[in-house]
Amino acid sequence: GDPLGVPPAMGNGFDLGKAPASETPNTLLFATGSGISPIRSLIQSGALGDRDVTLFYGTASEKSTAFADEFKAWEEKGIKVVHVMSQVGGPPTYVQEALRLALENVDAAKTCAVLCGQKEMTEAVIEVLTGHGVAKEKCIMNF
Repeated sequence: GDPLGVPPAMGNGFDLGKAPASETPNTLLFATGSGISPIRSLIQSGALGDRDVTLFYGTASEKSTAFADEFKAWEEKGIKVVHVMSQVGGPPTYVQEALRLALENVDAAKTCAVLCGQKEMTEAVIEVLTGHGVAKEKCIMNF
């Protein structure tokens, strides 16, 4: 057969040491599109075990939602899943909108965020979080 070129993995992983669970027990995960793959790996790693975790996951539609069949298992692990779809209607239709609706339950001093996905989403989410008082250095990305 033909040779298949495989590029190296991208990103540096998520450095949760920047936001230890003892200081920031509330962890908000944000993913759009294929950004769910690194977030899924983080969930599967067990590194979130000592944290109160909510995943905000944005896709275009149900058809374009990767790992939807795993949502129930994630929720059984204690991860709250907030799935929003931009082409299905809403509100909310974007993760940053879903976050704004949940802000009253976010204790900024005890919260960190892990983000992976479209640049526009990550920038908008960080703006909402820092505007609410979450320290920017507690917003962790893999790049």
